[in-house]
Amino acid sequence: MSTRQQKRSEDGDQLHQAIKSAVNKLCTSEAFITELTNSIFGKISENIEEELESLRKKTSELEKKVQEQDEAIKLMFRNNERYEKWIRRNNIIVYGLEEVHEETILDQTLQIFNSNMNLKIKKSDIGSCYRLGKPNGKKTRPLLVHFFDGYVRQTIFSNKKCLKGTKYVIKEDLTKEQSTLFKLVMQKAGKDGKVWTNAGTIFLKLADNKISKITSIDDLAQV
Repeated sequence: MSTRQQKRSEDGDQLHQAIKSAVNKLCTSEAFITELTNSIFGKISENIEEELESLRKKTSELEKKVQEQDEAIKLMFRNNERYEKWIRRNNIIVYGLEEVHEETILDQTLQIFNSNMNLKIKKSDIGSCYRLGKPNGKKTRPLLVHFFDGYVRQTIFSNKKCLKGTKYVIKEDLTKEQSTLFKLVMQKAGKDGKVWTNAGTIFLKLADNKISKITSIDDLAQV
């Protein structure tokens, strides 16, 4: 090895040692370690914040879609409830008419309307008349009566008080939602209150004689 080459090798070794020494000093410097740590954590925090922001956006979009679907479902139920009320508007339900073999329930129903209630209802006023539910031999099934004309139906319902003292009772054909609400109102009324319906609307009269119109759970909660 020539003198020049040997000199370059020694210089390289010295430079390597100098760099190594500088790195060692740097790595043992608290200020450097702190700065390096802060830089690493800063970058990690930045990445985490970006991920969180992305998740927040996705969550917000998902919540919006869920809310839209929830509103659509509520609208569907409201429309279905309106339809159920509409198809029941000309119906009444008659309780207390005993079941017999080969019964002619239409004639018996007309007898209740015309004899017991002193009305003048014709067969042609009635669209259909049939028992609700399956026979079980234990309980008399009620009759659902559908009228072509809402006026005829309302005339009968308005005169149902004529059946007081008899075994017959006339009620409205309520939807499932209305029936559930009616039961809750009955519980609220207790023994001293009075509950009735008219045109599908539930009314509650408590001991203070105040009459409340109940169309929802919220209405009932305010009574």
